[in-house]
Amino acid sequence: MERPPERTPSLRASLGILITAIAAVLLAFACLKAVWLNAEAVVPAAQLSREQAGVQFERILFPLVVDLTTYRTNRQLLTNDRPGGDLRGKIDREMREGTKFATLHDPDLNILSAWGIVRKDWKAARDARAPYHGHAIAKTLSDLLDQVIYRVEDTTGLGYEPNKFAQDLGDLAFAKLAPAASYGPDTDLLTENAFAHGSMTIPERIRLARHIGSLGGGGGITDLETDDWSYVLAHLADLHMGTAADASTYAADAAAFTKASQALADYANAHAAMLDVPRGDPLMVRKLTAALMRATQTMHNDTIQMLDRSLSERMALAQLRNNYLYLIVLFGAALLVGLLFLAAELTALRDRRLLTQATQESERLGAELARRNAERALRLSEAQFRAIFDGAAMGIAVLDRSGSIIDSNSVFRAVYGDNAAGVLEGHENEFAELMRGERDLFEFEQHVMTPSGQEAWTDSTATLVNDETGKPYFAMVMFRDLTDLKRNERRMQHDLTHDALTGLPNRASFEAKVREQFEEAKARPQSSFAVLYVDLDRFKDINESLGHDAGDFVIAQVGHRLRAAIESADVVARLGSDEFAVLVRSLPDVLHVEVIARRVLTALAKPVALGTRSIFISGSVGIALASTGYVRGEDVMRDADIAMRYAKSGGGGRFAVFDSKMHARAEKRLQLTTDLRLALERAEFDLHYQPIVRIADGELVGCEALLRWNHPVEGVMLPMEFMPLAEQTALAVPIGRFVLRTACQQLSRWRRALGQRTPFPINVNVSAAELLDPDFENVLNSAVREFGVNPADLMLEITESVVLDAGTRPNALVERLRATGFRICIDDFGTGYSSLRYLQQFKVDSIKIDRSFVSGQDGDVASEPIVRTLMTLAEAFDVRVVAEGIETPRQRDVLRNAGCRYGQGYFYAKALSADQLTAMYPATFGLEERHASA
Repeated sequence: MERPPERTPSLRASLGILITAIAAVLLAFACLKAVWLNAEAVVPAAQLSREQAGVQFERILFPLVVDLTTYRTNRQLLTNDRPGGDLRGKIDREMREGTKFATLHDPDLNILSAWGIVRKDWKAARDARAPYHGHAIAKTLSDLLDQVIYRVEDTTGLGYEPNKFAQDLGDLAFAKLAPAASYGPDTDLLTENAFAHGSMTIPERIRLARHIGSLGGGGGITDLETDDWSYVLAHLADLHMGTAADASTYAADAAAFTKASQALADYANAHAAMLDVPRGDPLMVRKLTAALMRATQTMHNDTIQMLDRSLSERMALAQLRNNYLYLIVLFGAALLVGLLFLAAELTALRDRRLLTQATQESERLGAELARRNAERALRLSEAQFRAIFDGAAMGIAVLDRSGSIIDSNSVFRAVYGDNAAGVLEGHENEFAELMRGERDLFEFEQHVMTPSGQEAWTDSTATLVNDETGKPYFAMVMFRDLTDLKRNERRMQHDLTHDALTGLPNRASFEAKVREQFEEAKARPQSSFAVLYVDLDRFKDINESLGHDAGDFVIAQVGHRLRAAIESADVVARLGSDEFAVLVRSLPDVLHVEVIARRVLTALAKPVALGTRSIFISGSVGIALASTGYVRGEDVMRDADIAMRYAKSGGGGRFAVFDSKMHARAEKRLQLTTDLRLALERAEFDLHYQPIVRIADGELVGCEALLRWNHPVEGVMLPMEFMPLAEQTALAVPIGRFVLRTACQQLSRWRRALGQRTPFPINVNVSAAELLDPDFENVLNSAVREFGVNPADLMLEITESVVLDAGTRPNALVERLRATGFRICIDDFGTGYSSLRYLQQFKVDSIKIDRSFVSGQDGDVASEPIVRTLMTLAEAFDVRVVAEGIETPRQRDVLRNAGCRYGQGYFYAKALSADQLTAMYPATFGLEERHASA
């Protein structure tokens, strides 16, 4: 049999090979280049940028060192400028330039605070009336400036630079040349003073000796070999920092610097330091000092030029390295694309090869069958065919012209058995066209049941085999088993639409079912449905106390119970976390849905066994009945959620059926939430102040700051109407900051009106969200400092349950605030479960008896024994007591007889504006005195 011609490589294979080869070469080149550039750059670009900033700052600082030294030593400038006014003006300009640079680069250099000290000292030196006093400050300023230079070197990392040349040049510029500019004129000043007086004090002699040691070489600041200066010059061209001519110039400048410093050191040593009675020529000292300053400035320019050039070149290498890293990623992606092309082509080539082999075998089998008389050749052909036919991983069958099975292998029989009709079911027309020679093959997929009763999916190909004359003879059917692939697809689809923990439909699946049910209800008005929204009460406590594994177990149990509580036609789903939903498809009436809701609540109320312990859970159920008023199925779920939240607000463990009032409340709540976010920006909040008085005489002794919201539509709103929303929307903290700052600002105004005397402390309420805010302590201290208020002028009111339930961090914060000077008051005292424990554990300044113990029926005290008990308890702990809610004279008299000294309530005044409070108590605010004097 003639073999088919070999296929030429496809375009996809050629493209894959080309892309892979090019990408591999470019990737290897980019990797090698990036490694080389990394070795050259040594440190990241950010570090090099910081070092460049340090070098630029040193360019500004070095002239400032020279000018400050000249100013301090009261010497003529080398440029023949007149010292005094002109020199101070120049230093002022240099100071402004340094301030501008330090401010701009403070994130990198962290030098702004130290620079502020330098500017402050210069102002003191410049404005000093006594010249000697100004020069002394300038001496300290020079030392500070040296420290700034050292700090710049340390902050930029030049002192730890892995590149040895950059490190040596940095040490030379920052640690040697800058001090040399200060030591030379200082040596000049000490030597001339010694010549003028003919003597030196011990401190002056020690100071001169230290300068001589530093300038005289041998490890001092002029010893350039400690920084491998000769090695730098020798490799100047290799470092791309200059030519051989540049190296010669730099070497000459260095020699001049060393020679000038040595000459000054030798002269000062021989004529001043080594003599008991110094004597010498001051003009010679000035000449040597001038030579040293010129050499120092020249050497500084050379060093900074080399250092800047080195850092700039390495910065360019670092940027180029980063570019090559991007290229590595790009070439890697291209290599991956090429490999994917090759893999795809190899897979296609393998499939074509298998198909070609099967086709060749079928043609050979047809030829062997035509030669029935050649029995030996036929047996040989059959043996060869069987080796492939029976051992093939694909299912293969031979069909005659009528579609009956002539032969089949074991894989085929495992799926279809001997049923030829099952193979061609639904494809009889295509098979007839095949046997008529109208097509060479056709492909199809089938979903069948195997003889063993299992599902199977096949991808089949039917191929025509012709006889010697070219007429259709028989057909070959081959299939690839897709069962595992289809099952995986089905499993993935299930995972996409079901919750992994409970196996219930998830939110997306449930919403789709609701939409389907909604469309069905629209088509059939007589049918209706309902949605139950189920949320577990206080489920967060289970996770926090027993762990998430226990929480997952409870969620799984809830899923089982909900499935058991509903009817088979209904659908239960887990929407997320501890939220579930039930789609009630059969809805005779609302009573039927309520019965289902009660079954759900009953099922949830049963205890859940967790190991050796049992826990009880409950849920809140919201019910929404579908009606003609709905436009979308999602609206039914929304209303069920609203009803659930209404049931939960009633304490949980109950169900509620949605009505229009709930929707209106939800819309109003949403609108208030939106308005609340804009209230601070629109300045709609205001503080009122309710007086706290001495019960005995009604004297004003304090007030409580109470927040009011001037809503543009609702009018004035009390905190109880909007603060729960603020806590749920993370707005409690910014609103609390507004209250703190406004109270401090008002207290500051009263202090200014009274000549910086505080009239009384202001009580400010602090919420749990504020105590848990990491910045609360800083905000509180900043407000006190900004408005000039003493911490003792603020009484922080904290509900006892807030601190006791919040944990150790708020407790520690309260202790720190009280240690700082703030006063602490426990609000609503007596209503919590640990009042006595709190007074034993924490030191507080004041407590407020809750109004529930004070305001009784008919204007009487609600619980006089409890009030007396609380007074005895407060007296034992030496705590000030304030009674809230005093509304009648009877309540005032009972509290006074019980020993309560302070109170507040409507009997004295409601919450007032600051102006109203001032007008109500003019004596407290000094208004009567001013009127009398007027």
